[in-house]
Amino acid sequence: MGLFSKRKTAEEIYADGEKYYENNDYFNAAQCYSKAASQNHIEAIYSLGHCYYYGQGVELNYVEAFKYYRCAANMGHTKALERLGVCYAEGAGVECDDDEAIRCWEQAVRQGSKTAQEKIDIVNYYNNHEIELAGKLIYGADGVDVDVQKGLDIVRKGINIGDCDAIYLMATQLITGLPPYICQDVEAGLNCIVDAAKTGSLSALYDLIGVHN
Repeated sequence: MGLFSKRKTAEEIYADGEKYYENNDYFNAAQCYSKAASQNHIEAIYSLGHCYYYGQGVELNYVEAFKYYRCAANMGHTKALERLGVCYAEGAGVECDDDEAIRCWEQAVRQGSKTAQEKIDIVNYYNNHEIELAGKLIYGADGVDVDVQKGLDIVRKGINIGDCDAIYLMATQLITGLPPYICQDVEAGLNCIVDAAKTGSLSALYDLIGVHN
């Protein structure tokens, strides 16, 4: 190294890390992120958290991932807030806490995140057992007054977030038809059953097994 060699800045070290990461050299990427993070480079701190979360270049460690995500989030990093919310929602590196997850995502939304709002909608959808309510509204079960349109609106909301039970419920409506709300379309219904099975619906999977037996 020459006498007047320039010492790299945190930004330059982080940029080196990004190049390593793009080339799937996660070990050297993590090394660069760690060096830049030690100089309080916010993107490097976030990226190092990502490395720990996915075990890229370092041993997978959710506690360390949470620590770095929280550090970057406290510095105002929006994506770090999103990931911090995921950690709370999944209990990764911290005790599971949906309320805290939503608080993180709400802050991320205020900072302009659309992804965080989608995550809030998903948590609320499942916590409020909305797909169960949809079935009751459509069929008038358990003393719930029939409101087919409201029930179908909930089903479509579930489909938009990839809920397998919502996809399966729509499949049954397409196969049998639900005039005047849904025209019978057996082919579309069967396609929905396949989609529901792929996303985890056991009922849809059993239906497919029955079809092929």
